[in-house]
Order: sequence, then C-alpha cells, then structure tokens
Amino acid sequence: MRARVAAPAVLLVLLAALAAACGGSDAPAPATTPASGVLGAAASPSASPRPARCYANETGQMLVLEYHSINRSGGAFTRSPEKFRGDLQWLYDHGFFVIPIHDYVTNRIAAPAGKRPAVLTFDDGVVTQFNYLVDVAGKTSIDPDSAVGVMESFFGQHPDFGRGALFSILPLAPFARPDTPDQLPYAKEKLRWLLDHGYEIGNHTLGHVDLGSLTSDAAKKELASHVDKVHEYVPDARVEVIALPFGGYPKDESVLRWFDY
Repeated sequence: MRARVAAPAVLLVLLAALAAACGGSDAPAPATTPASGVLGAAASPSASPRPARCYANETGQMLVLEYHSINRSGGAFTRSPEKFRGDLQWLYDHGFFVIPIHDYVTNRIAAPAGKRPAVLTFDDGVVTQFNYLVDVAGKTSIDPDSAVGVMESFFGQHPDFGRGALFSILPLAPFARPDTPDQLPYAKEKLRWLLDHGYEIGNHTLGHVDLGSLTSDAAKKELASHVDKVHEYVPDARVEVIALPFGGYPKDESVLRWFDY
C-alpha cells in the first residue's frame, strides 16, 4: 500500500476533502475527487443523485480536527479535558460522525445518511494523549482525563457518533514524553490497545524533523525509520498517513510516496 500524505501539522485545520456519503440506500456513494493535500487517493466516478432528506454535502468539504496535548496548563497547543469533551459534544450535537482516517484517504466514507463525517487527529504522541494510571499493585488503567480516556467515555455514551482517531506519534518514546519515562515500558501495550480499539497510527517522522530541510535520502530515512520503529512495537500496524512536522514538505514530494508497507 502506498503511503499517503495528511495535511501539514497545525492546531486546527479545515480540509477540502471527500464529500459526505449519502445515497438512496444504506451504502455510501463515493466522492468525486481526491482529498486536497492527500497524495495517491484516486478519484472515483461521480456520485449518484442523493435525496434531499439526506442533507448531502455537495461542497466536498470535511472537518479534520488536530490536537496536541490534552491538559489544564493553558499553554500553547493544549486543550483541557473539559474543553476537549466539549468539542466532542459540539460535534455530536451538530450531526457529525467520527470516521477512521483510513476511510478518508481510501475514499470509502461510511457515515450514516444525514451525518457529517469528521476525523480526529493527534500529533506528537505526548503522554496526555494516552496516559496510564498505575496503582500500588502495578495495575494500569487509562487516565480518564487523557485524550483516549475522554474519547472512550464519549464514544461509549454515544454509540451513534462513530469512533476512532489518528495518532501521529514520535516512536522513540510514544506516549511517554515530555518527562514521563515511567510510561515508556507501556508503549507496546498502548499501541496494541489503540489498534485493537479502532484507532490508527500516523507517521510524524522519527525525530520530528522538518522534511523541507533534508535531502531526499535523509527524508526517506526519517519516514522509513519511523515505520520500522512502530513495527518493532506492533508489526501489523498500517502506517498510512504522514503528518508533516512544521508543515514542511520535502523538496521532492515523491519522497512521500516512495515506499510500500
């Protein structure tokens, strides 16, 4: 499978993307164009006419939300657990439906009729996205204030909301930074848990490097080394999406599509 490219990493992005799926039957109709900023997503035949009752998205736009740290510090690139839950509630109240990014890049959006597809993404793989609480006996539980804890609670309470998110991690210390080395022994367990529960892993380079500053060979090494490291933890992971650190495209964009999984 060819690597595909997600949008540059920013706090919040709106992408011109695949249209909401809504046809005369329960099966979704394909979008007519590939997503903007996604390389290698093939165009599909024109969608069939949709009944007005479906409120079909004819503009071809879709919401993609991108987060970094989920904490109460109030710092840059942070969102409190309460506000993150509020974001999910707002999406739910306004008819959005969370889909996997795999469905987005492969043009197979299966949002129910009348719903608006949305994708949740997280950059850097910091500990507040997926934190374990460890009791005195060494038993672990998911921190309810981490991103995964908030989402799991919300998805469980709203089964008609869809589920999933993309975590574009830094694989040298996934969900164990900054300054939380005690979480590193759980890296493999966390990544396995994510894949088993409908979440996805994205490529954010091995060392959070601006690919625009590298030679083509060095950029390839950053991307390939990321996948190799992820596969040390979870060999079956499909790392299909690249989130570009600092929004930096390599000088030769074919670098983003050169390797197979």
